Amino acid sequence: MKRFESYIKEHMCHYKRDFLRVKEKGVYRYDGRVYNYCFILPDEDKRKNIIQKYRHRFWNSSYALEETDGDFCHLDSAQALCINFFYPLIDAGHLEDFIQIIGMGNREIKYSNCFRRGEHFELDLDTGDGHLFFNVKYTGKSYGSLKDTEENRKAYQEIYKPMLEKSDAIRDVYKEKKIFFKHYEIIRSLLRIEGEDSAVFMLPYENEMLKSYIHIIEDILRPNYLANLKIVYWEDIFTALPESMISMYSEFILKYFPYLTYKVKRQILR
Repeated sequence: MKRFESYIKEHMCHYKRDFLRVKEKGVYRYDGRVYNYCFILPDEDKRKNIIQKYRHRFWNSSYALEETDGDFCHLDSAQALCINFFYPLIDAGHLEDFIQIIGMGNREIKYSNCFRRGEHFELDLDTGDGHLFFNVKYTGKSYGSLKDTEENRKAYQEIYKPMLEKSDAIRDVYKEKKIFFKHYEIIRSLLRIEGEDSAVFMLPYENEMLKSYIHIIEDILRPNYLANLKIVYWEDIFTALPESMISMYSEFILKYFPYLTYKVKRQILR
């Protein structure tokens, strides 16, 4: 397979044209410049980033986002991916089953508007045994860092350093400013671990660049908190789900993991 991001973005161009029937390119603005890409939906079509089977129900439900992130029009948006995977579980009442399948115990979910934006995780599940925070990745090359600017140094001193000092979960070496800036997104996600709260990192096994961060994610936590961390590869999910649940994801797999389509069809049909 060619580099994961390039492969997926090329696939999304075909998916948009052939499945969504959208021909117009979407707009990406960066550093004062405007770019047009085929893997981005026009703004007026962004709701089509939710898969067809659940699109109407999601946008008319209490889970619908009041505000999407800036990349939601991108067909490889992690926020849209998260919704497209978890909303069918919510809709069918299988969310607790999935939590058990990935090894996070038998938990009772307090259903609420759990899809989050801009807080270093995409899903926040409130359970009777603490929160489960999901950091969801797809085509990204890395986990976010912070530049060493005056504004960020001030934020570190006033906000992050006190949080880090209170945390028993984060190893001391990762509380230092330089290291914290370098691994900002990961540490901010893991900072939410307290008591019975846990963090789940979901990423594609085929994304080698993201996979290279796994040892860092695991190294940041003190050993006695590793039980509060779960790494889940997207591809593994579809070998673990029962057939009754896999059948909900035919369009999801077609859209996000086309290289799994044949394997999953065999699993459904056997």
